Amino acid sequence: MQAQAVRHFAKKILLPYALIIAILAIGIDFVFTKSVVLANDNMNAAKVIRMKEKDFEQEIPIIGSSRALENFIPDSIHPNCFNYGIEGTGGKLLVSFLKMELAKKRKTPIILSFDCELDSTTGDYLNYLPIIHTEQGKYLIGKNYRYYHFLPFFRYFGGIEVYLKSYFNQKYNFTKEYNKGGAFELNSASDQQFQDWVRLRLNTPAVWENTIYANELLSLLKSTNRKFFFVISPFHNSYFQSFQNIQALNMYLDKVKAIPNVEVLDLSSLFSDDSLFFDTAHLNIKGAKLFSTSLRRRLAEIDNTFL
Repeated sequence: MQAQAVRHFAKKILLPYALIIAILAIGIDFVFTKSVVLANDNMNAAKVIRMKEKDFEQEIPIIGSSRALENFIPDSIHPNCFNYGIEGTGGKLLVSFLKMELAKKRKTPIILSFDCELDSTTGDYLNYLPIIHTEQGKYLIGKNYRYYHFLPFFRYFGGIEVYLKSYFNQKYNFTKEYNKGGAFELNSASDQQFQDWVRLRLNTPAVWENTIYANELLSLLKSTNRKFFFVISPFHNSYFQSFQNIQALNMYLDKVKAIPNVEVLDLSSLFSDDSLFFDTAHLNIKGAKLFSTSLRRRLAEIDNTFL
């Protein structure tokens, strides 16, 4: 009798409620993903989907970290540019995106934003949940993977606020202006705050290391005939004042310069005016406009595509 009662409970009550919850979870997941997570091309998760699944024949991709995201204004560089920069990322994502890009049929040039550091960071794991079912998704999420990331709706637990914040920031331009994937700081730091950042930079110097990603990047650059523009966008002068192992970095850049299909554009010291920077490694929108216009001129001098 007891076993029969359990079966009856499971069949008449538990199973119907489980089906209802599953249907609701799938429905809410679908709506939330389409309406918020992938609401527009400026959303990080949407950039990942775009890079992995879409191939626009004339697109000129800008690939990199937050320094790509905040420094390169696509429309100021070329009408066909799209900014794939994602904050908090390093060599692991750069190499992954480059592999996806080189698998495509298009022959347009690639603008690669180089940070002078290539670590294993990939930024917020929430950027990769929409491709969790793929090899790239699992690789990029890495140690942040949890078993429930395959469950509709429940996969977003712990991240809903992050997605909503990004969605509303982009919808109303609270602190940034957006252009084809790029996000540009409208605000500038106070003099005091900026000097605090300078002191922090001097006390926590950057360092170049020949990581596996640095070596993979060299291999990828050599594996194709597509034209690369290997761009080092402006840093505040305090960045290189405290930089460690600069000789090793220069040796690496010499290897990059020796690759026939790569043009290295070192614009790291282009600006000395503090008012053009948001912090010591990122420009504000005023600086981004000046830099992107200058980059367009440099590119036009060496490639007719940018005339």
